[in-house]
Amino acid sequence: VVVHNAAFDMYALRDACWASEVQYPPMTYADTLVMSRRELALISYRLPIVAEALGVSLPQHHRAEDDAAACAGIMLALAQRRGAATVNELAEGLHIRLGCLNPDSEGNLTCYARPLGSHGGGPRPDAPDANPNADPEHPLYGQVMVFTGALALTRTEAWDWAASVGSQPEENVTKRTTILVIGNGFQGDSMEDFQTGKAKKALALLEKGQQIEVMTEEQFMESLGDATSPSM
Repeated sequence: VVVHNAAFDMYALRDACWASEVQYPPMTYADTLVMSRRELALISYRLPIVAEALGVSLPQHHRAEDDAAACAGIMLALAQRRGAATVNELAEGLHIRLGCLNPDSEGNLTCYARPLGSHGGGPRPDAPDANPNADPEHPLYGQVMVFTGALALTRTEAWDWAASVGSQPEENVTKRTTILVIGNGFQGDSMEDFQTGKAKKALALLEKGQQIEVMTEEQFMESLGDATSPSM
């Protein structure tokens, strides 16, 4: 199975099965979001942005059939770039472990790419420290995150959520920043959305060689997966 953003899709599948009181199916899956982050230098890894970068057709984002076809097209395009004949071969070439969903919840493995390096330095004052006991295989683990614009969460809540999964939240964008979460209803579905404000600044940093990604608030919440509320 191939998905784009398994942190959302796999937990949604599991929750649906639990709610329906049916056993969820065993499967191995690849996440084109994880693979794209490893292979491509983009300002965002939302499905429309990755599809555009690889020349993959996406007639209507959020229409299930079109999203599924685009996800498959992204996988094929990545495989072609790497000269890989199979999904397993592509995953091995990108140093990514495929995910595994088992009826025994204790046996689940996430699709995971190991960090390519640490970002050094210390946290800014007043920002909570990253949780030292967080799962190192969480997709946000080890990231340095900055939040900007109006969010549904308070800034403190956003910081606490980020820190709980092993990210280091900070107040301002610096050379350490690896993820910028933009509120104010920012969508980021096309490159035109990155030509103003904080998104434009992040794009300029990317063009200078900084490894930085822009997320919407929705993407951030989806990336948390089944993380336990930091208030618990």
